[in-house]
Amino acid sequence: MSENGKKGKGSMDISRRDFLRLASTGVMACAAVTAMPGGRALAADEQSKVWVGKEPGIFEQEVAYVGMEKAERGYPIKSIIDYGGVLGSHSDFPVSPVFSVPWTVCLGATGYLPSYGESMIRHADQCLSRLDTLKALTINVAYMWYEEERMGSLETGKLANLTVFDKDFMRDDFKDIENAKCLATYVDGELVYNV
Repeated sequence: MSENGKKGKGSMDISRRDFLRLASTGVMACAAVTAMPGGRALAADEQSKVWVGKEPGIFEQEVAYVGMEKAERGYPIKSIIDYGGVLGSHSDFPVSPVFSVPWTVCLGATGYLPSYGESMIRHADQCLSRLDTLKALTINVAYMWYEEERMGSLETGKLANLTVFDKDFMRDDFKDIENAKCLATYVDGELVYNV
């Protein structure tokens, strides 16, 4: 949308007024800030491409549709939060079966994966804090499902649906986080996966 509220060419023409309207109505934005296989099996070294970054093949299509300027500033995820909106992030499984929490933390907070470098950054001013990235994956998704009283955060009385990784997403270097390994998974408080 443009400043005057008219629809622009493509979803990337978003104004301050649109962000404020999103926040005031309680409508939640959802963006899959994560790796995406593009509908085909990818080699391990290709799997760190990202939907909101400049993914080869996808980014060129965006440029052709909306132009370079709008494509460069597409997916303004931090602005949604800055104007009071709620952002959730999830996978598109089973359409996009590759989903990596460590990659999502790196991408949300830096705009790129360390192994791919900064060339995939779309616009660095839209990177989230580590905390906002984790909220987008946890409590905000629970909010989207109207389940924030039952799940989405570690609190007494809530469902214990969680994964345990070998890296600290709030403190460790992003190069280490990108390669974090899952050590355990709990569903409804029950251990369902353990290394």
